[in-house]
Amino acid sequence: MRSMTAEDYRTASRYAMIRQLLRDAIVNGEVAQGLVLLEAPLAELFGTSRVPVRKALDLLHKEGLISRFDGRGYLVNPKGVEVEPLWLAVTHKQLGLDSSEELVDTRPLGERMFDEIGSALSTC
Repeated sequence: MRSMTAEDYRTASRYAMIRQLLRDAIVNGEVAQGLVLLEAPLAELFGTSRVPVRKALDLLHKEGLISRFDGRGYLVNPKGVEVEPLWLAVTHKQLGLDSSEELVDTRPLGERMFDEIGSALSTC
């Protein structure tokens, strides 16, 4: 699977973007094995609600890259071995991101659609 481009991240659904960013960081070894992933801090990092974070984490769990941790979140555990939990804050840097970069387009859907239609019409 190819990595997403910056444009892909801006136009993807929030959960898909979060899933792909976390997946890339885990697979590339940028996130330490055993790191505890919690919904609320990740939602704050991505500037979104917990719902898309929960869905992204669930997909990564089904993929076998993370495992449930005592009902309090997930552990980064792509190898499926027993690991000690690491209680560290997840940062933009750990995910290979620029902290000044807007990760999620938070404009209302109507505004985003208006801009996209305007862009499409301008190329006709």
